[in-house]
Amino acid sequence: MGILEDKLLEAACMGDIRGIEVLLSKGAKVNAKHSINGWSPLHWAVHRGHEDIVTLLLTHGADKDAVNVKGERALDLAHTEQMAIILGGKQEDVRPQPSLPITPHFLINPPLAPSVDLKIVPENYTKLGSEELPRTGDLLLRIKPRNGVDFFEVEIPRNDLTYKRLLAMCEEELNMEVKMLRRLPNTVIRSDKDVQRLQENQEIEVEGIPKQ
Repeated sequence: MGILEDKLLEAACMGDIRGIEVLLSKGAKVNAKHSINGWSPLHWAVHRGHEDIVTLLLTHGADKDAVNVKGERALDLAHTEQMAIILGGKQEDVRPQPSLPITPHFLINPPLAPSVDLKIVPENYTKLGSEELPRTGDLLLRIKPRNGVDFFEVEIPRNDLTYKRLLAMCEEELNMEVKMLRRLPNTVIRSDKDVQRLQENQEIEVEGIPKQ
């Protein structure tokens, strides 16, 4: 789950409808789920009682039947009759407000104004297939040999974020035959999608043998 989806979950929980509109326009996945509890933006909006946001999410294709790790649909979290009706349910579907499986940081210390910080989302973020990538410019990465100490900074064009390109760049910069690329601390890079998930200043460990 990327930065857009993290912010979308936060906005749905806090009731920031403007933030949700902005994030969806930038390509945030409306059915993204939290990596631990499996809650989607729709789950959060229903649980927090944000009827306007629930309606907005449904308009953008939110899946009413998506379940969290406990097997609960958004309707199962509705605690008002109106919310149940919006989700296509009945009065009998209204249940007592459940306890949260985890408490997000933005609920532990809620801000005075219900809005998410979108400053860390680049203005030129756009939707490209299933990934969110800036349109232009270079991505700065920091690479080092597996047993090395120092990192070397390299730049890869954002319009060519492929495994093949990154592999060739590492081999040229470090003068070695690369066997494995690892996104620190412990994630192996194996495909174009793995490369497209890399963030600015990402540290990468390169495993291989020196070229003669």
